[in-house]
Amino acid sequence: MSNVLTGVGQSSHKDSFQAGREAAESALADLGGSPRLSIIFGSCRFDHRQLLAGVDSVVGQIPMVGGTTAGEIFTSGFATQSVVIMMLSSEDLTFATGLGKNMSHDERACAISLAESLFKKAGAGNALSLVVFPNGMGGDGVRFIEGLHSVVGKEI
Repeated sequence: MSNVLTGVGQSSHKDSFQAGREAAESALADLGGSPRLSIIFGSCRFDHRQLLAGVDSVVGQIPMVGGTTAGEIFTSGFATQSVVIMMLSSEDLTFATGLGKNMSHDERACAISLAESLFKKAGAGNALSLVVFPNGMGGDGVRFIEGLHSVVGKEI
């Protein structure tokens, strides 16, 4: 079993860059290791390019996933108009990210392109899990999962 460390940070700073920076600094301090992946959920009020630039200024170019929210849940409660970051660290696991596009146009094709891009980056041989954040407002989630299964199989 691999050892996975986690650290969580949150910020309600008004400035998008500073919010990303503040949340990342807090998550990094809580982590106790070198970050390998950031999972970020932030309010729609942020300029997301600036928010991610703030995160990058602290941790550099590591894989990031996440999305926008109407509310954020973190270790000390619930907030709105904030950003929450969870960082993961592991000496045994590797992480890869991918992006599927145009889910509202064709859910299945979106999932297939996502899975194929991940396999090009990381391969599928040792894959243990796949976490996806499909557009909840933009299509049929069942068709999206069917598209994933057509590439990765139903074992993942």
